[in-house]
Amino acid sequence: MKLSDLRERALQAFGPGLQNATPANVREFVDAIHTEAHAKRKGERYEMTEEKLASYEDILKDFFARALDLPADEAAGILWQVGLELAFALIEQENAERLDPLFRNLGEE
Repeated sequence: MKLSDLRERALQAFGPGLQNATPANVREFVDAIHTEAHAKRKGERYEMTEEKLASYEDILKDFFARALDLPADEAAGILWQVGLELAFALIEQENAERLDPLFRNLGEE
């Protein structure tokens, strides 16, 4: 996806300055983009390679190393999506931790 297309879709989804972005709609946005990308590649031949990566850390290293080899627009779009998703996942986690004490003892009554 071109960076200009991603920018337009983000503006449509979240409004100017991402003012309407929430952890839930960010997750939906990224999922929709990944689903569309997968659908476009569905007809292409897929070859299963032997997995050589042993840990999540190795997978992340491989992902970011491969991003450096992508065309600039594609790399920027993919890295922006990952950054957006991770940032809003942290917000969701912080909100859950902050609200947990309010609901922790409700089931004990």
